[in-house]
Amino acid sequence: PQPSTLNPERTGADAYDERLTGGEQPDEFGVGAVLLNLLTGKEPEDFEFTKGSASFMRNVVASPALRQVVQRLLAPPGTRYGTAKEASEALRKAREDPEARSPAGGALAEAGGGPERPGGSKVKLTRSRGRIEVAIPKAGVTGSTVSSGAFSAAWLAGVGAWTATAVTGGAPLIAGAFSVPFWLAGGGLASKTIMGAAMSQSLVVDDDLFSVRKRAFSKEFGGMAGDRSDLVACDIVTTGYVNYEPVRCLQLATSDKTVSFGELLTEDELQWICFQLRSFLGFPPASFPRPPPKPRPVERDRDDRDW
Repeated sequence: PQPSTLNPERTGADAYDERLTGGEQPDEFGVGAVLLNLLTGKEPEDFEFTKGSASFMRNVVASPALRQVVQRLLAPPGTRYGTAKEASEALRKAREDPEARSPAGGALAEAGGGPERPGGSKVKLTRSRGRIEVAIPKAGVTGSTVSSGAFSAAWLAGVGAWTATAVTGGAPLIAGAFSVPFWLAGGGLASKTIMGAAMSQSLVVDDDLFSVRKRAFSKEFGGMAGDRSDLVACDIVTTGYVNYEPVRCLQLATSDKTVSFGELLTEDELQWICFQLRSFLGFPPASFPRPPPKPRPVERDRDDRDW
């Protein structure tokens, strides 16, 4: 689209340019304003320009090289390109940058200004101006699944031993009734561990719709879909603790439903994906610090116990 805001007599963007440059290098700023419009779909006057600051670039969807070019074109005087040839050459190099396009073909790179993609991550995230996709493959056997599996096995073994002792001690009904919640808790944790290792997940949001799909053993489990306009939150939440460590995941919410996503991802992966999703959805930046581990119980000497 041709930004209507490029008329010097009526736009905030050109007013900014005139104010900071005194009329110098207007074409460079104009090119930067056009690129900003093409990358965001917004008019330059929709952004808050501050002298010496390019904070408005944090949510621009483009490769790092292209963001740097646009940032410099819109920079205060004295820090822009010296000549039109220099600016043109920088733009050409940015277009040829391998990171300028994702493997999906034609999709622009991720938004900048937030957590970087963690090294070694198997998550595939592709984003364009009108669509974002996140694909999480099956986790398989990982440190997290082994830890959760060992914890659930120890839990069930402990509950089983206690139940057996109580039953042989002459109180089968009381023992059975008392142990049911503990069996359910241990069984639920074991089930989540198995499902997490075998489940692939995908999330897609475009201009109109969103969908979250979870698939394991050739079946769909606990997904959600709807209108994009219904989404009201995208957060990182703590769902519980295993071995005293917090269990975290992404949570998308509408006014009446929630769906979890990425239960077995690392903290760095959660922070990276959450930033990209919130940026794409137009939600303001937010911080989701990881809570500390739960304090472990202090072992007391037998002689120090209260009797």
